Amino acid sequence: MFSNSSEYDLRVFLCSYQDALHCLKQSADKSTLRKNYENIANRLTIYVKQKKMFGEANLSKNEERDILAFQYTHYIFLKYLPDFDNFKGNYDQLKTILNNSFNSLSSDFQQYSQSSQQQQTQ
Repeated sequence: MFSNSSEYDLRVFLCSYQDALHCLKQSADKSTLRKNYENIANRLTIYVKQKKMFGEANLSKNEERDILAFQYTHYIFLKYLPDFDNFKGNYDQLKTILNNSFNSLSSDFQQYSQSSQQQQTQ
């Protein structure tokens, strides 16, 4: 029959197999996300070229949504993480940047919440 050693070897193999499957799934997910971002970047590049050449560009609703999402994300990064693109510091400096960004974002959110509550009461 099976010995304790065989059972142990089988469990190790199954755990390794499960880890390998999980790793492959993560790689596939990341590859899909990367391809989606590449497609969006390509569409944005085409949009910018058309805008420069013809003064306007024909866009579908999805392309308009993607461009607005990209512009909003770019705005958020510029506003709340201005030093992040050229960061070459250590872990403590990174923590400081992220903490400052979080505090700034929290402060803006609180101001927005207060102003929206004031508008609702008026």
